Amino acid sequence: MFLTEMLNSLRTLDLLDFYIKRNLEVNIRKFAEGELNLNPPIQPNDLVHKSSCLYVLVLPRWHRLMLWHIRGRLFRAIAFYDNHDEYVAFLDTFYSNYKSSI
Repeated sequence: MFLTEMLNSLRTLDLLDFYIKRNLEVNIRKFAEGELNLNPPIQPNDLVHKSSCLYVLVLPRWHRLMLWHIRGRLFRAIAFYDNHDEYVAFLDTFYSNYKSSI
């Protein structure tokens, strides 16, 4: 059900055909050690490394597509956020669970 909802949201926003495909060109961004902000700030089409295998692709209108990097070759979309507060809540939960599992 969640996958269907995510794909329908992307389709409704006319983003599905452009962003869910093979060989998408993006700007890869990574935080410098100890930094909390990127310089320059993120822009649409930035792929930002968050943690271990977790990345976020910034879409137009600041929507975000959470991606899981698989075996260093592929990305799997795991969540889509069009609401910044829900995105932040996801990251809070992810980092809390990630740190407690180490």
